[in-house]
Amino acid sequence: MTNVLFICKNNMFRSKVAESFFNKINTNKKNKSRSAGIIGNQGRYYNKNVANDYGVICKGSPTQINHDDLVWADIVVITANNIPKKIFKIDPNNINFHYKLIKWKIQDVYDHDKKRIDKTLKILWKKVNKLVNHLN
Repeated sequence: MTNVLFICKNNMFRSKVAESFFNKINTNKKNKSRSAGIIGNQGRYYNKNVANDYGVICKGSPTQINHDDLVWADIVVITANNIPKKIFKIDPNNINFHYKLIKWKIQDVYDHDKKRIDKTLKILWKKVNKLVNHLN
């Protein structure tokens, strides 16, 4: 069993889409995924409709990462280019955290930039597919 946590800045697009793709293509139901943001939504609107326009079904509201998410995770995937990897480096003395850290440097997208959205979705699909194939 592998628990995968996808993280981006606000949990409004990149990490949500990665989670959705993972859940769609993962055939080993023992593998689970979640997503979260380092900041959380901050009252901004979620790009759910943009994802839906591309046939990507993202469930749930944006959430901020918490301690329990990191304890749960076996793999933490930073899906963002604007989050330093060092934030999630594990202190060897901390027995609560045991995850492998992966960083995908994917730029943020905005709902008016359809070209960037399309490119980002293709990048995420490819990276998530590779991760799922590795796990299965």
